[in-house]
Amino acid sequence: MMTPEEIRNKVEVLKSERSNMDGEWDKIGRFVAPGRGRIYENRDDENSITRSFPEKYDSTAVVASQSLAAALHSGLTSPATTWFNLKFKQAELNDDTEASAWLEACGDLIFNRIQESNFNLEINELYLDLVTFGTTIMFHEYDSKKASFNFKSAFPREVYFEEDFDGKLVGVYRMRQYTARQIALRFPDKCPEDIKEQSKSAGSSNVKYTVIQAVCLQEENLKYDTNKMLPPEKRPYQERFILQKDATELTEGYTSYYEMPAYATRWGRMTGSKYGFSPALNSLPDITTLNRLVSQILDASAKVIDPPIMVTHRGVIGDIDLTPGGETVVRDPDAMRPFESGARFDVSQLQKDTLVRSIRQAFYIEQLELPMNDRMTATEVQVRYEQMQRLLGPALFRIQSDFLDPLINRSFNILYREGQFPEMPQAVAEYQGEFEVDYLGPLARSQKMGAVDAFGQLMTILERIAPVNPDVMQAIKWEDAVRDIAMRMGVPAKLLKSDEELAAEQKARAQQEQQMMQMQQAQQMAAAMKDGAMASKASAESQAITGGMM
Repeated sequence: MMTPEEIRNKVEVLKSERSNMDGEWDKIGRFVAPGRGRIYENRDDENSITRSFPEKYDSTAVVASQSLAAALHSGLTSPATTWFNLKFKQAELNDDTEASAWLEACGDLIFNRIQESNFNLEINELYLDLVTFGTTIMFHEYDSKKASFNFKSAFPREVYFEEDFDGKLVGVYRMRQYTARQIALRFPDKCPEDIKEQSKSAGSSNVKYTVIQAVCLQEENLKYDTNKMLPPEKRPYQERFILQKDATELTEGYTSYYEMPAYATRWGRMTGSKYGFSPALNSLPDITTLNRLVSQILDASAKVIDPPIMVTHRGVIGDIDLTPGGETVVRDPDAMRPFESGARFDVSQLQKDTLVRSIRQAFYIEQLELPMNDRMTATEVQVRYEQMQRLLGPALFRIQSDFLDPLINRSFNILYREGQFPEMPQAVAEYQGEFEVDYLGPLARSQKMGAVDAFGQLMTILERIAPVNPDVMQAIKWEDAVRDIAMRMGVPAKLLKSDEELAAEQKARAQQEQQMMQMQQAQQMAAAMKDGAMASKASAESQAITGGMM
């Protein structure tokens, strides 16, 4: 376990490591994400954000980043519909109706608990930080008393983290700002005496102190089974609070976790760096250039609207009065005239349009915006999502890997340990079932629609061949095809019949058809016997008549 001094020194090392990135983040915070950057400022309170940005003259990047963040929210984790499903890695369990129903019930419970929390409020901030700064941290906690999740998206500037050789988080350090009174209330037993006294003073109770919130891996606890309930001191991750100014330990008792309660998400990784890049970082030269260009255009426009005045030497008597109705005495009417700058607004507008288009392309706005057509078909909407998926594919996979997968796995583990899932079927325990996440959002679903489109094209071709050769339709494994298409389209597993149900229905159908054939045969035999009897009777009657005549 690290000492408080080692934790403070670790933060200083990580801060120095990120110093080059902080300069870029500061520009992004000033021009793209107002109020969320402020890397170099000593902000007193994370909730008090100054809304004054005198150097920002254009909002193209601000609006574009918000549009992309909103598109990610609705396309990946929309609150309006279920955006993920759970399925087993073992095919035997997926074919087991009872096991599949149990896992689906577990997935529904996880989704409901996430929706009942503040997830949808915090996730939009995560997406916004992701498309601007390229790196973001989300904290995920669980309140066992209320049986509820709680999420908190941290400002990128206040969080530092470290990874192991596999890229897994092993330490997260968040710089928090607390008043003396907040420290005294939060840590009453470990609060230093000087801060306690200061918290009682009305004049200095609001002085801020930096507190390091550290969540670190305790390697000696990795030997314990996290699938079972463990005492706090044996859990792998421990949370501690350290006063930065003198490395005072503020932690009271144990606050520990089975899994890392924070997720570091990157838009895209830089080679050799654990921090990510973003659309804002890629287009930052265009953003700053556009901002400066708009500033120059405004200055030039002001000169045209209210041009400077040229006067001849001693041509004006007294001062020039440019107020409405003002009087200026001149020796010669031509001694004073406006100075025309000859500004070329057509050139500046062309440059501005080029920069605006470049920034919007960097944030995929042209692909996000649907055409102004109130009769757009579902196919056209799906094509739009496929275009977005092709462009956003690498970023979507990284969001799923860095954030959504750990989120759902930790949620499953928490609810499983708390005993909130239905009773596990015996088959799951026998096969040692493992699950994987299947994402169902529009963007995630579009990643899987390539095979569905290919099958549709195949069916179109087969429909043309079938009239000539009907046997060609037998080449398709229809049941497997339906299952695969349903899975890719996000159809709930409970709406599909299992292999056992299909086999039972086929057997029953075969027995029914056999019984019908036997009944038909019996009817045919009865009809034949009846026809034979009638023929025999008719023959006998005919012979009798013939004999009588003789």
